[in-house]
Amino acid sequence: MTIYARQVLGDCKAGLQDLTDDISGSEWRRKWVACVALLRAVGHVLDKVDRNVTTAMNSVIQEEWRRFKNDTIFKDFIEQERNNILKQYKFGAGQGVTIQVGTLKQTPIGQGGNAVSGVEASTPTASFNTYLMNTGPYSKADPRDIVKLAIAWWEQQLDEIDKRASSP
Repeated sequence: MTIYARQVLGDCKAGLQDLTDDISGSEWRRKWVACVALLRAVGHVLDKVDRNVTTAMNSVIQEEWRRFKNDTIFKDFIEQERNNILKQYKFGAGQGVTIQVGTLKQTPIGQGGNAVSGVEASTPTASFNTYLMNTGPYSKADPRDIVKLAIAWWEQQLDEIDKRASSP
């Protein structure tokens, strides 16, 4: 069973929950680094720890590892983003702020000139954080959606390994 890799994957799922819309700057970068590092750590733990559980597990993981190292989600996101961050501190995922400008409404002067004309906001100005992948095959996607995709991909890989290693 891929027990240890699944533990790392569970921590990655929890890390994804920390990447909320209300964070930005250094806090967002730190949480992004944690998610990406954990996604890559799933593979390291699978290869270095779970592989040693049984002979069957070792054989299946070796075979599967060669195959999934070429999958797009692994090579072009998990591996690439981890390398960019940990080796160059460059981020394929970006963050920004979108400002939605409000509208103004002018109230007319009343009859006989008694009321004073005024300006009031009918729609307030609002801002919200945005997050987009800047590079690679997932460009323009929300990076959190790509992490979800990578988590689902890892779950599928681990399920397949467990299935193959337990069958006679």
